[in-house]
Amino acid sequence: MIRIEEFVTDDDVSPFRRWFDALDDHAAALVTIAIDRLGEGNTSNAKPIGEGVAELRINRGPGYRIYFGWDSKVLVILLGGGTKRRQQSDIQAALRHWRSYKTRKAAGRPKRNRKNPASQAPTGPIQLPTGPGAPVSANVGSSG
Repeated sequence: MIRIEEFVTDDDVSPFRRWFDALDDHAAALVTIAIDRLGEGNTSNAKPIGEGVAELRINRGPGYRIYFGWDSKVLVILLGGGTKRRQQSDIQAALRHWRSYKTRKAAGRPKRNRKNPASQAPTGPIQLPTGPGAPVSANVGSSG
């Protein structure tokens, strides 16, 4: 099992949480499912983008993207999120956050991360689109 935490800036802001909280329920469910799968070790939709940062692609809606860095084989740090439309600026922001995280870690400053956002996501069944290959519903935020 992979532990997932959110990067938090020196101003105590989680760029990932700020983006996630602005999503509608449907998009939040898709993102939560993708993060849960990442936590289970499924990296099939992840692509390295440089400097140890990767992009987790969700091929639904506007092409959601989740940016994260691998701290070790069992720890992922969520750096931010976005859509394909803002991909280049989101990648640059994720790289800045990753550099900040690594600098803090190298300096021995305490990590300022938050636990997996799925534990704070809405719970209960959320209706997802139906059709070939689409799930009918999902329990979001369950630690199952």
